[in-house]
Amino acid sequence: MPTIGDVARIAGVSPMTVSNVLNARATVSAENRRKVEEAIKATGYVRNASARALKSGRSRVVGLAVLEAVSPFYGELAAGVEGVLEDEGITVFIASTHNSAEREDGTLRQFTELRSLGVILASTRFSPALRVNLARTRSSGLAIVVIASAGDELDACTVGGHDVRGGALVAEHLSSLGHVSFGYVGGPGEAAVYQQRKSGYVDGLRAAGHGPRPEHILDCDQDTIEHGIEAGQRLLDSQRPPRAVFCANDLLALGLLQAATARGVGVPGDLAVVGYDDIPFAAGAAVPLTSVRQPIREMGVAAASLLLAEIAAGPDHEHTHQVFEPTLVARTSTTGAHADESPA
Repeated sequence: MPTIGDVARIAGVSPMTVSNVLNARATVSAENRRKVEEAIKATGYVRNASARALKSGRSRVVGLAVLEAVSPFYGELAAGVEGVLEDEGITVFIASTHNSAEREDGTLRQFTELRSLGVILASTRFSPALRVNLARTRSSGLAIVVIASAGDELDACTVGGHDVRGGALVAEHLSSLGHVSFGYVGGPGEAAVYQQRKSGYVDGLRAAGHGPRPEHILDCDQDTIEHGIEAGQRLLDSQRPPRAVFCANDLLALGLLQAATARGVGVPGDLAVVGYDDIPFAAGAAVPLTSVRQPIREMGVAAASLLLAEIAAGPDHEHTHQVFEPTLVARTSTTGAHADESPA
């Protein structure tokens, strides 16, 4: 591997001059800068990030721990995070925790061992054990931002949506269409995000004079299309199937749509379906999906910006909690072929 000394020799300058060019210092003349840049290209020199980390005590790395890196939601979130941090010369390492407390703990430890600048954590459960892990991670010098629902009280900067309000928007929308028979399909019951969406929905229905049947309230082990199909089959097989169903994320809703199509159940004529997050697949489904929109990429931008602020401030940092308000986007799955695709 070519070294900084090789670059300096070919360019006819000192190693310090090469270092000044690499670090964008203004003390180098335009001519010497040109010579160094040409020598870097000629040698194929690549800066030794490990050596820099040993010298500074920190690597130019930030960890992004998400439930599933392949999820469209977390893909959008990661795009927002990377767009901010890459402009600062920071590399983002993405890890999937698969909604496992053990993997979350191990991932936080790994990012600590890498001497990362900080961690952005997306989690569905904020147990006492996780709170201890967050405190341990911060004590090692890492900045931390958590993707969390409004109302989650954590000793960290947080970015998230107002999930109770999002569930209430669904109840208002379906009630306004004249529905009187309702169902709900959510992710893991212990997940705070799904508890809050369900709470907003059920309370909103009750405020409108409707009581969802207990057998029509389903919490799935995972929030995937496959589990949405299974939940849809259970609802459609029930003695009195609901006529309107809120799925607490879009993947579950897309699975429910598949189950309805396979049974010959018309959407929205026989069954109205609402999802959550408004991922890109929602509008492009065979039956365009009504969904509660979250500005996912903007949430990633906000999380990265808060992390940079905490890194810069150090011990003097004060936590910030940024909440994004949801909007409901009405499409064919609830309003028919002439749906209004603007936020309702």
